[in-house]
Amino acid sequence: MGGTPIDYPELISIAVSSVDFDEVCTRLSELVQRTLRHEWMRICLHPQHDDELQARLTITGGRVVQTSGSTLPLHDSLPGTAIATGRPVVRSDLLEESVHPDERALALEHGLRSVLVLPLVSNGRTVGTMDLGSSRPMHFAETAVQWAEEMAPHIGAVVEHAWLLEESKELSKISERRRLAWEIHDTVVQTLIGFVLQLELAQRCLRTDVPRAILEVGRAHEMARQCLEETRHLVLNLRPPLLERSSLSEAIARELEKLEAEVPGVQAKFSLEGSPVHLQSDAETALYRVAQETFTNIRKHARASVVSAALSYLPDAVRLTIRDNGVGFDPAALPGPDSEDAHFGITAAHQRMQSVCGQLRVVSLPGEGTTLTAQIPADGTANADLAPRRPDRPAEAASIRVLLVDDHTVVRQGLRHILEQAPDISVVDEASESGEALEKVRRHRPDVAIVDVQLPGTSGIDLVREIGDLGLETRSLILSAHRGGDLVLRAIRAGAHGYLLKDIAGSALIEAIYALHRGEMVLHPIVSNDLATNLGGIREEAVTQTLTARELDVLRLIALGLRNKEIARKLYLTEATVKYHVAHLLGKLGADSRTEALVNAQKLGILTG
Repeated sequence: MGGTPIDYPELISIAVSSVDFDEVCTRLSELVQRTLRHEWMRICLHPQHDDELQARLTITGGRVVQTSGSTLPLHDSLPGTAIATGRPVVRSDLLEESVHPDERALALEHGLRSVLVLPLVSNGRTVGTMDLGSSRPMHFAETAVQWAEEMAPHIGAVVEHAWLLEESKELSKISERRRLAWEIHDTVVQTLIGFVLQLELAQRCLRTDVPRAILEVGRAHEMARQCLEETRHLVLNLRPPLLERSSLSEAIARELEKLEAEVPGVQAKFSLEGSPVHLQSDAETALYRVAQETFTNIRKHARASVVSAALSYLPDAVRLTIRDNGVGFDPAALPGPDSEDAHFGITAAHQRMQSVCGQLRVVSLPGEGTTLTAQIPADGTANADLAPRRPDRPAEAASIRVLLVDDHTVVRQGLRHILEQAPDISVVDEASESGEALEKVRRHRPDVAIVDVQLPGTSGIDLVREIGDLGLETRSLILSAHRGGDLVLRAIRAGAHGYLLKDIAGSALIEAIYALHRGEMVLHPIVSNDLATNLGGIREEAVTQTLTARELDVLRLIALGLRNKEIARKLYLTEATVKYHVAHLLGKLGADSRTEALVNAQKLGILTG
């Protein structure tokens, strides 16, 4: 039973508007429901080279009832049959037609009689299935099967995109835990070792030289204070558990709901503006912690009756605004960030924003409530003014002409939508395979060609090489869901001028095109890390261009043996900002410690001697 055609603009919106897998699949279920009525939906994922399927999400009656945990055998299950044949599978009556054990379970546990299993195909590979069920027999007719076959590539591309983003977030968590372990080792542990040695020295001096012992105890006390300060900085960077399982907007909304439930008489309202983009883990954590601490202050001090929070995704920044109609206060009376009286409150919020190159502003007057605004750049690479400004554009007024090459219509339309937000970038044409792309490069002579790494017939890397052989001034940018240092290395050797992952923020993609047009090379930060493990044969400048001038300054001072506090004094920065730069240059150099970063930098010729 087929209904109205699928809403392609909404399908594109689903693909780009959320980085949460469960939310994407829930919205997909709502979209499919309008065309193909069902009471039950399940998304199964098939990891490559795995003999099991992950039953990743189950929705019954429009409500998520299971998010993960169960698996199905690839060779003895209904979804496995659909993957093996590459065709939709229909059971008109499970009570009579069941073949596999999981089919009988569907009838018994969920009361289903008929099921349609749709294999989801993306980039030529079946990534999983979308399973639809009804309590009525004979519910899915031949027209439903035809519709399912037409929609498989489009829905498959959206599901794979959400899955890859989720895996990217998991990799970010692992990387963050490893970074934190090394940070603890390099700071807290080393300081505690020095503290113990200092106390032992003071203990020995007590027997023969009491004044010396008192001096050594004072030094131990200073070490303890330093360890406490370093521990506080680490606490600022811990990722909250709620963000491990929810999107940023969901996490802030839940904190606001808790405030409303816990404080009698408070009316709370949360709003989400714009299309969510993927943020770095530390940026998400900073915004969430600022919201959490602000809500705590409202509980303790504001005596407010109305509280609102708005999370706004702007073209080049993400802004959090929290307002209350409480008693207010005088912001000038608060201790400054460097004061001895600094505490976890407004001061901590300022430090959090500085650590992610963001800004925080508090407007309040006694008796007139408070408005707090926290803003960070969408791509995490430059300061975001609280009055948003456009990214730097090329000096020339002419439009930058871009060709899009991707075999997924949904992806091309999504990229076109993003790039059309920049008035000085124009998409001159699109292509879905290499031959068509080469013909359009010759015809349009674009400034930039954005190329997917996987294309029908030949790879995007081969296409980049062929574009270079044309002798035109077109600069090629690989935009892919796939990462790996060897893949990036092949792309650069083929002549690619940049390599970005598809989870990049829209504003960052626009800035990357500007950078390419200026003659620069552009690499995604995660890609830079992968590339550092494949240094053999790559041009030194291809890697060094990924380090900013400030990161190079910090690296040189690390080479001189300076610690974060000393580097901060030398460069007139806060210590939190120095730690931010250290974390980024470690990632770009593929290092887990300062020593390894220096070794890799010398191998690359960034540091000499």
